Amino acid sequence: SLTDVSLRRAALGRVTAAAMEDLADAVASSVGGVLTVAVTYPIEIVKNKIASESSGVETAEGRPASASGGSASTAAVARSIMASRGPLGFYDGVTVSAVENAFEKFMYFYVYSAIRRWLQALRGGQSFAADMLAGCLSELAHLPMSVPFETLLIRIVNNPHLAAVATVWELVQEKGVMELYAGTMASAVLSIKPAIQLATFEAMKLSLLRRRPSFPQPHAAATALSMGQAFVLGAIARATATVIVFPYIRAKFMLKNLRQDGAMTASQGPLAPLINLHRAMAFVLRKQGLGGLYRGLWEELARATMSAALLMAVRERLTLWLKGIFLGSRRCLPRP
Repeated sequence: SLTDVSLRRAALGRVTAAAMEDLADAVASSVGGVLTVAVTYPIEIVKNKIASESSGVETAEGRPASASGGSASTAAVARSIMASRGPLGFYDGVTVSAVENAFEKFMYFYVYSAIRRWLQALRGGQSFAADMLAGCLSELAHLPMSVPFETLLIRIVNNPHLAAVATVWELVQEKGVMELYAGTMASAVLSIKPAIQLATFEAMKLSLLRRRPSFPQPHAAATALSMGQAFVLGAIARATATVIVFPYIRAKFMLKNLRQDGAMTASQGPLAPLINLHRAMAFVLRKQGLGGLYRGLWEELARATMSAALLMAVRERLTLWLKGIFLGSRRCLPRP
C-alpha cells in the first residue's frame, strides 16, 4: 500500500542519514588525525625512542640505547637525533604515521559512531558503560590494518637509515609476514585506553551541554561544542586515559623490542597477551625500577593530550560542516 511504501522510504531515509552522519564523523576524524601528526610528530619520535629503549635495542648510531638499563633524558634524546639526523630526523617515518592515523581514525570513528548509536537505541540514552564498550569494539575493528603500520613505525624510529619499503622487506625476510602483526593481542588489550578517553569525553560533553538553557534543541549545532571546549575536554580525557594505562603502553613498546632482540620468548596460549605484557613490565622493573614503567610519561602526555585536543576540536566542528554537505541540510551547520 501507499502507506507501507511511505514507511519504507522513511526508514530508508533514516538509515541513509545515519550512515552519512557516521561518514561525516569518520572523515572529520581522519582529517584531524593527519593534522595532529603534522603538529606533534617530533614529540612522538622522542617519546618512542625513550619508551622503546631496552638492553638490546640499538640506536641509529649502532650502539645499545640503554646497555646499563639507565635512562636518557628527553633533552639528551632530542640532541642525539639532531646530531645524527638533523632537523629532518624528527620526522623519520612521518608519512607512515600520517597514513596510519588517517586510516585508523577513519575506521575507529566510523565504527564507533555506528555502534554507539545502536547501543544508545537499546538503552534509551547515553551511558558511560555503553560508550566504553563502543570504544573497545571500535579499536578492535581497525587493528588488523593498523598494527602493521605501528610495527613498521617502531622499526623506522630505531633504524632511520632504512626506507619504509626496505624496512618492511628486511622484517619479512628475517621473521616472516606475521612479524608485522607482533603485538596485535597487546594492542587489543590496550583497546581500553581509547575507550576510557572517548567515554570520558562524551560524559564531560553531555554534562556541559546540559547546562545550556535550551538543551536539547532540534538542530545538530546545538548539541556540539565549540572548538575551544572540545580542545579542553579532549585534552583532559586523553590525559586521564594515558595516566591509567601508561605502564601497559610502555610494556607494549618493550615487548616488541625484546622479541626482536631475542631477550624474551613470547608465551603461548589464550592468556598470552596479558602474560607477555606483564613479563615485559617485570623486565622493566628488574632493570630500571618502578620509575622505568613511567619513562616517557611526560613526553606521552605532552604529545597525546595535544594530539587528542586538536583531534577532538577539529572533529567536533568539521563533522557539523560535513553533515551539512552530505545531508544537504543547513540544520547541521555551526551557528555564527
